[in-house]
Amino acid sequence: MFELKLKSTIAYSVLALSLVLGLTGCGKKQVDYSDATEAVQSGLGSASATDTAFDNEEIPTHLDMTIEGAYSRTIIDADIIVPNGYKNCTVIECTDRDFTDEDVQNFAQQIFDKDSYFVYMPYSEEEKVALSGKLSELRLLATDDAEQFAFDNELSKLEEGYTQYQGDYDDFQDIKYYELYDTYYDRSIWKCDLLGTIDGQYYFLSFTKDKCNSYMKLNRFKQSTNFKMQDVGSQSLDVLMDGNVCTYDKEEAETIARDYVKQLGFESMDIVWTSDVRAEYWDEDYWASSATMLERQVDGYNFYFGRFYENYSLVYFSYRFNQELEYPTDMAPGNVPIFEEGSEYIRVYVDSRGISEVEVYNPLEFNQVLSDKPVMISYCDVENIIVENGKEHAQSNGDDLNIYEIRLGYDMVIDGDKNALVPMWYVFYDDSSHESNFSKTPYIRINALDGTVEYYLH
Repeated sequence: MFELKLKSTIAYSVLALSLVLGLTGCGKKQVDYSDATEAVQSGLGSASATDTAFDNEEIPTHLDMTIEGAYSRTIIDADIIVPNGYKNCTVIECTDRDFTDEDVQNFAQQIFDKDSYFVYMPYSEEEKVALSGKLSELRLLATDDAEQFAFDNELSKLEEGYTQYQGDYDDFQDIKYYELYDTYYDRSIWKCDLLGTIDGQYYFLSFTKDKCNSYMKLNRFKQSTNFKMQDVGSQSLDVLMDGNVCTYDKEEAETIARDYVKQLGFESMDIVWTSDVRAEYWDEDYWASSATMLERQVDGYNFYFGRFYENYSLVYFSYRFNQELEYPTDMAPGNVPIFEEGSEYIRVYVDSRGISEVEVYNPLEFNQVLSDKPVMISYCDVENIIVENGKEHAQSNGDDLNIYEIRLGYDMVIDGDKNALVPMWYVFYDDSSHESNFSKTPYIRINALDGTVEYYLH
């Protein structure tokens, strides 16, 4: 069974670790492991007086100042949030653990009711005919109108015959990855899609891989075409008017999500963000121009899981936890898609009927501790970087910048199949995480090891 387990922590001497962040043309963050490797092998390292200041200083809980510039202001009214025991941070290395054929088979066996599931890959004429017959039989056994509607939608799509995937296979009977050609984006991908029941209710289980990413999604069949969901904040109009109608309260739903992630075998993952979810139901495919909304209500919660180690965990922001393997992040010459490698995370959507959706992006496995006491820049240096960037913004940008949160946590830096969790300061701006147009985005991130700054807002 696929598991994400931590090996024992390796004790090293005090290390001076230098991890250098940069950006390549396709947007990957790069990390130089050479200094870390040399430091681990030698057990040597030294820190300057400024570096060691972090171990001795107390970090304030709030920063309040206004910076006036030629064109605007930078208004800093920010809570400063750090992990418990923030002075003890471990830099760890993980490696990619793509889902394999064996993982697909084991997950299917674990998730679905016994003997209820089958390969659902309508990417050849033979398979379309076979699946049409299968779905027509299952439609007669639909448990409610919504499930019957979902079967009708799938049968209509099979009859229309369109698919963006092509595969040169006689059949799609075996539970394994199939290499397909994606005609829309002109690339090869690997897929295995299944349909089966969980406690008598039908669900899709889909596995997709490309050259950069590995992805699993479980979603309720009856919500596969005429359903749309969106994260909303606790102070959004939808929540304030009608509340969250989920039959589970937030704590109960969180327990369901945690238990399911653990049941699937994923360890060292913790909830880093929770959102209310607005659910919409339509009378036909949501994307159809003639579709009419039938129902809209806040029902349930999205729980986002990120990797943690001891007292540090990955920090949530909207862009990182909202990835789509189907969409290219950049286009190279010749219109060839380049797909950015995304970070690992798990999303679990719990609504009034229990588990509705589960997404797992880019699973990793623990490799080694790079440093159990990395040298970090002082908070004073971090504050100076924030102030200097605030001055630059106010001098050159016509819109006020409002910084409301400064948070220390993990960030993932990627180098090939190696991924390092390193301490990072996140500076968040213009908080809309409580509103209907939900968003939580950093203005800048500051590498806590060397002070390197990465921008999100210019």
